[in-house]
Amino acid sequence: MSVPTPARCVAPAPQPPVAVTCTFPRRAAAFRPLVTLGAVETFPSLNRQPGPPFTAGMDTPLTGASARRAAALLAASLLAGCSSLRLPSLPLPWPASAPAEAPAPAPAVPRAALPAPPAPRPHPPDAVPRVSAIPQGAPNLPYEIKGELYEPLAEDVPVTETGIASWYGRPFHGRRTATGEVYDMHAMTAAHKTMPLPSYAVVRNPRNKREVVVRVNDRGPFKDGRIIDLSHAAARKLGISGIGKVEVRRLTHAEIRSGSWKLPAQRVATTAAE
Repeated sequence: MSVPTPARCVAPAPQPPVAVTCTFPRRAAAFRPLVTLGAVETFPSLNRQPGPPFTAGMDTPLTGASARRAAALLAASLLAGCSSLRLPSLPLPWPASAPAEAPAPAPAVPRAALPAPPAPRPHPPDAVPRVSAIPQGAPNLPYEIKGELYEPLAEDVPVTETGIASWYGRPFHGRRTATGEVYDMHAMTAAHKTMPLPSYAVVRNPRNKREVVVRVNDRGPFKDGRIIDLSHAAARKLGISGIGKVEVRRLTHAEIRSGSWKLPAQRVATTAAE
């Protein structure tokens, strides 16, 4: 029986390094082969032979039925793409269609009515003449205003004057008059410098022929050229807005008792003269 000779392992001879040129400039590296089998060097990335490019069969010419089938598939895909394409809708000027009507304007919103201006205060009735005793003391005593002395009449005598009338209103409204009464600018009253207080007088506006009867219960006006100061109501009733020419006639007790003061001024003057 022969004894087998033990196998001897022979180490492969060292191989020189393989120089690989990198595609990048200035870069080169020395690689050793992964496996050395005799004279064959296994290096998959370096020993692969270049093959033809992948063309998915498109380099093979189509003939006969294959060409017709490909053309039909291409036409079907183009039709499918056209059917899914949506174009923007644009208005076309159709001649048969009627033109669009303009929208109706919105109804106007009614504005709140402005409040009506207050109605003017109605004219108060004239003062009603009454026979009143004439005090011998105040307010018929002499008095001085701005250095000028005034001596009022203390008897029942007629007084007739023609001159300028003015009026006084709100600043004196509610104050006491010379007789102690409360001044009311809406009442038919007046002020005179020397007429006995209290008295009644007829005041006539010659421009518009209006007449009023007032109760004289105060002193004034203390301005040169003015003969009587009317209340606001009396001046408005006569049509005097500032100052105006008037005719003033005091009513005596006899005229008040007889009622002759109601006659026209000329007739009353004639009757008194007779």
